[in-house]
Amino acid sequence: MSVQSEILVLFAVSHEAEEFIACCEKMSSTHLLANAEMPPIKKICCELGRKKLFIACLGMGAKSVSANLPAVLDSMPLPPSLVVMAGYAGAIVAGIKKGEVFVCGVSPEVFGGAKLKHPIREGVPATVSEVLDTPDKKTLCARNTGAMICDMELGIVREICALRNIPVASVRSVSDVFDDVLPIKALGAAFDAEKQRPTPLRLLLRLADNPSEIVPFFKFVSGLSHARKNLAGALKVLIGVLP
Repeated sequence: MSVQSEILVLFAVSHEAEEFIACCEKMSSTHLLANAEMPPIKKICCELGRKKLFIACLGMGAKSVSANLPAVLDSMPLPPSLVVMAGYAGAIVAGIKKGEVFVCGVSPEVFGGAKLKHPIREGVPATVSEVLDTPDKKTLCARNTGAMICDMELGIVREICALRNIPVASVRSVSDVFDDVLPIKALGAAFDAEKQRPTPLRLLLRLADNPSEIVPFFKFVSGLSHARKNLAGALKVLIGVLP
């Protein structure tokens, strides 16, 4: 049976992708074609029925996307029929809960079968150049863009794919809400985004020197499992309904 379409699902960092990759591995129709690293890019290729699915982790922010996405696209046998930018997002307006999933580039109606705690919502993320760690910064971004959530990659992904006439969708699960004040230095110490790996010793040293960051750090990471689960569930439904 011939493969009908090739779909590329992008994540910034590998821990955003973990739950979705696990879902793919559990599906009886999944056939792993390749699992390779093109430093600093992690890349997986598998078949889901008549679809060929590529998963890649590019690194955080516009600089990483600009450096790594062209290489991923060039490595594919054919241009993808769709690129899906997936991962976490920060809520920049009040009233949004952790784990809520926002999509754009596809209709929320296609997710009708997703068994998630929150309904799928439609919304284009504002792409920002740095983590918005305080409500004041989030309010300013929302006021300037009209967005409800923010990410650090979608804007540049769209620019690169537009040059190749590749459609782009976004699926984002909320990892932090409007009122959260994020300990960005502790978060930076916890994970090496360039090398795609956790750095626990660096984190311990940071928290030892800055104990006031311990509670907000663990408050943030405690919600990531829920966000990842809902993200994976939404992606599983989306991939299933695509032709």
